[in-house]
Amino acid sequence: MKFGLWFANVGTWAAPEAALGLARVGEETGFESIWVAEHAIFPRKYASKYPYSADGMAPAPGETPIADPLIHLAWLAGQTTLNLGTAAMVLPLRNPVLMAKELASLDHFSGGRLMLGIGVGWLKEEFVACGIPWERRGERTEDLIAALRVLWSGADVSHHGTHFRFDEVSTFPLPLRPSGVPIVVCGNTSVAAGRAGRLGNGWMPMHMESEDFLALRF
Repeated sequence: MKFGLWFANVGTWAAPEAALGLARVGEETGFESIWVAEHAIFPRKYASKYPYSADGMAPAPGETPIADPLIHLAWLAGQTTLNLGTAAMVLPLRNPVLMAKELASLDHFSGGRLMLGIGVGWLKEEFVACGIPWERRGERTEDLIAALRVLWSGADVSHHGTHFRFDEVSTFPLPLRPSGVPIVVCGNTSVAAGRAGRLGNGWMPMHMESEDFLALRF
């Protein structure tokens, strides 16, 4: 069994030396990986329901530091040997062409240790602030996954999706692994588990008890 450190860029761990200290302790004590979360903004007040608590509120105040996940992992990549993962990146907020370049570059600098954990997001206020439609974000996520895989497949590639389209483009370097950066779908719902089975390389439920698995329906 392998163990990873989670939420490793939130609060105290958002500071550079604390982040590095946590990663090194993880290495020394046998952890296999380190995972970082993402929120572009985190308002003090929000109407959205946090899906992993009974009261619908996230267990952190609005001023909690949350470092950018890819910059945070880049800081650690050359200073630790841990595998590096996002859990979860709010994928529908991103552009697939820019994302493919950033992820492949980080995969190269880390020697192929990067894992992309993604989610569709739960904080509507974050989408509004970023100018991204909240509606159909699951569909946008699936289109973005498909676009990433196409961009990592070689030169002069094209993609004609519902939300993203490009023709005969190339972005290098490609990820070190021929199949691209592994994509892990995060979330507790049957939809997330099904998306992981169809499109992902793994599934990461959050705060989930064993009996909750039995309640899932596909």
